[in-house]
Amino acid sequence: MELKSIHDSAFSRYARIIEGYDIAGFVEHYTKVTELPKTGFTYVASVPELESQSIFQELKQHFFGGLPIQLGYCNGTNTTLDAVEYHKCSELCITASATVFILGSTADMTGQRYDTKQLEAFLVPTGTMLEILPYTLHYAPCDGRLGKGFRVAVALLQGTCGKLAPTQPGYDEDKLLVSANKWMLCHPRAATPEDGAPPFLEGEIIDITGDIMRRYEPL
Repeated sequence: MELKSIHDSAFSRYARIIEGYDIAGFVEHYTKVTELPKTGFTYVASVPELESQSIFQELKQHFFGGLPIQLGYCNGTNTTLDAVEYHKCSELCITASATVFILGSTADMTGQRYDTKQLEAFLVPTGTMLEILPYTLHYAPCDGRLGKGFRVAVALLQGTCGKLAPTQPGYDEDKLLVSANKWMLCHPRAATPEDGAPPFLEGEIIDITGDIMRRYEPL
């Protein structure tokens, strides 16, 4: 899989770079107060120590238009993708490391299914703020440097990925709804499929290990 630049025209279909916010101090603080797992990845939706930073109020007021939000992180060591999810709101990410985002579009789904051959990978430098657009397929990021891990702060509308109230399925899309504002499908051979995520991800499981090894440049 080609690791494309965030300046590639294809990137604008899934995400956009957000500029104008001073994130240097936040990135430094975030790196100090969050741990990097040696294997796998960890997602925490809301972290009070991050939400106490000034950037939290700036994002709430200006980026999310005053709506309640949560600020957490996804840290880990990862080179594969065996599931995808989407939200019906933007996801704001701040990278504290070189990171690969593997992205797709729900517009390319066939019914409730999606083929991994349609996914595209983008290498995102440290200290980048990006908006993953609503309905964009994505999952845990990947290492930008093999074995170095990734750190990505994540802001979403408050309650996203939280517990769903019990309800009776009424629409086809409900098959993919695994938590609040989170629709997901996994590969039949997914290592640790999330509860309730149907095996509707087709094609090969993505592994970018070789792609990272072939591309090395300072980020």
